[in-house]
This record gives sequence, structure tokens and C-alpha cells, in this order.
Amino acid sequence: MHLNNFLGVVYPSYQSFKALKTDDLEAIKKIVIYWIIYGSLISVEPITSNIIPAYNFFKLILLISMQYPKTTDFIHENFVSPFLTKHEDKIDEFVSKIPVHWNEKILPRLKTLSVRLFTLGYIAASDIIKSSSSEDNEPSSSNDKPKTKSKRKTRKPKAKKNK
Repeated sequence: MHLNNFLGVVYPSYQSFKALKTDDLEAIKKIVIYWIIYGSLISVEPITSNIIPAYNFFKLILLISMQYPKTTDFIHENFVSPFLTKHEDKIDEFVSKIPVHWNEKILPRLKTLSVRLFTLGYIAASDIIKSSSSEDNEPSSSNDKPKTKSKRKTRKPKAKKNK
């Protein structure tokens, strides 16, 4: 398993599970702050991973440091929260349009795509099954060939006509 995934998702997911089992609102708040920062990090990753040299290394360092609440509090209070607060109205407007776009544009395309992928998958699977079943019927080596009498017609030599 990739270390970034373990530190960024698996371990915090388990910590979220543990926090929800308790009624400790402070623990729940800490893990929610973690997920807000992690979501922000992931949302800019397509851009930052191409701009920042050794991005995965820095991401790993950040994920390790985010296991400490003081780090997540600092990042949240100084970077993430001010950015989200400043752009909250624009984000809300964008998010409110997602269901409309989803139902009118994205979902029909996904349905068409899934039918096409299913059809291609079915055809490919059928071809694989057919080719494997025909291989099962064929001998695997020249020594295994069944011996059958040749049904070739042999020509009789023509008699020469004397004049």
C-alpha cells in the first residue's frame, strides 16, 4: 500500500471511526478539520503535483505532520478557513448547481458510457471464452495429435497411349 494513502486515508479513517464511537465533540471536531484540510489538499493536487518538484515527498511530510492536532489547527486557522470563508458564496453557488448538472448532463452520459463499456466487456469476455474453449479442444503439442488415416486421394499414373 502506498504510504501516502495509508497516512492520508486509512489511518485517519480509522481515527474517524474511533472518534464517532465516543461522544467527544472535540475529537470529532479535530478529525473533521483533518478531512477539510485533506480534501483541500486533494482538490489542488492536479495542479500542485505538476508545479512543485518532489511533490509526493512534501505531501508525505505534510500528512505525517497532520497527524498532530497542532499542525492541523495551524493549517486550518491560517490557510484553509480564511480561503473557504472568503470564497464561501461562490462555492455554495457552484455546489448548488451540481445536482442540476448531474441529472441533466452527467448522468445520461454516464449511462451511455456504462452501456458501451458493458457491451465492450461482454464482447471481450465472449471472445476470451471462445478462444480458451477452442484451445482446450486443440492438442497442446505435435506429439498429442490424434492419429487418423489420411483420406487423401492418390492419383493413379496414366497409361501411355501407343500410336
